[in-house]
Amino acid sequence: MKQNNDLEVINQIYKPYKYTIKGNVKILKCHDRDIVIKPKNDLIYERYSYLNSRGFDNYIPIIDSDRKSYDIYPYVYEDNIPIQQKGNDLARVVALLHAKTSYNKDVDQNTYDDIYNTLVNNCDYIKEYYSNLYDELFPIKYHKPHEIMFLDNYSKINNAILFSKNELEKWYMLISNKKNQRVALIHNNLKLEHYLKSNNDYLISFDKSRFDTPVIDLYKLYKKEYNNLNFSEVLNNYLYHFNYNDDELKLFFVLITIPDEIIFNSDNFTNLQSIYNLCNYINKTEELVRPYYSNNEEKEEA
Repeated sequence: MKQNNDLEVINQIYKPYKYTIKGNVKILKCHDRDIVIKPKNDLIYERYSYLNSRGFDNYIPIIDSDRKSYDIYPYVYEDNIPIQQKGNDLARVVALLHAKTSYNKDVDQNTYDDIYNTLVNNCDYIKEYYSNLYDELFPIKYHKPHEIMFLDNYSKINNAILFSKNELEKWYMLISNKKNQRVALIHNNLKLEHYLKSNNDYLISFDKSRFDTPVIDLYKLYKKEYNNLNFSEVLNNYLYHFNYNDDELKLFFVLITIPDEIIFNSDNFTNLQSIYNLCNYINKTEELVRPYYSNNEEKEEA
């Protein structure tokens, strides 16, 4: 009932002539301006207050918080820019967010052990899953197209898992004596649509934000946008403004090189697309990671 009353008051004040609903967000076109209505979230007040204290203003401010159920934001019209430029700009703004909110947090070895054990289990699970699938399909005399593609690319999938597990061991050696961890306020749901380029650079949708390792933001962005962007440019742009420590960069590479699990169903075309997408992901990830290891090998040879 409170929400309905709030909406009635908003209608009286702003007199919208058109509504657009996107999820739990309402976009109102009004004669003097366009606005966005979102359900109230106490976390947002806390986050915005913190960001202000750190000198980070790349978020859309609340312009009306007088309702009990809703907050009102200005609607921001985006500039029309190429998608790659948008990705590079997003990386710069996220790097700024991390730079202005990062600090070293005291931790004990259990913190790193938990990360290590979780990732070891992930690697072991996905390795066993694809090994069992291979053993199941290999003896079949006549294969479907997606089964052929899987069998042909099994070694590629397996190599990606082995690489991630080997790098995980090296990461664990790097942090074996560390007594702290760099954390920052992370957005925790990064994708291109959560960045707006206008008169300012805006990150939106801080609803899932939390304090954690900044590696998570770049990892989630990669998983969502690897196929839409030249991520090498995005990564370079990010690292130029906020450089990862050696263990952070290695953890990022470990996370992105663990292949996802694909599950076959009765639709052969969908299955074929799933295998293609998995192989495409592995190839793109290898292209992103390889130069960093090539540079290290050259330094060792020198």
